[in-house]
Amino acid sequence: FHKGKVDLWVQQYPAFSRLYLSDIIRDFIAVNELRAFRLANPPKEFLTYLDTHYPLIKERVSSKNMAHFLGVTPEWYSKMKKKMES
Repeated sequence: FHKGKVDLWVQQYPAFSRLYLSDIIRDFIAVNELRAFRLANPPKEFLTYLDTHYPLIKERVSSKNMAHFLGVTPEWYSKMKKKMES
């Protein structure tokens, strides 16, 4: 959907507005939890957290991008991923 269309629905339909805003708030909370957990924990613990709480992220994000996000080399990430799978 285009943002303009969603904004129009938010104005016209109060029930949609409440649903839309609650979804946005929930998503912002999830993003902030991920960031906080990443900052407070080493990469291995963060990967375990992702496996437990957000398994789709690891499936959808490339290994190269995941390594970059974690601040590790792709080789280190590959080794860690293999250790965790076994």
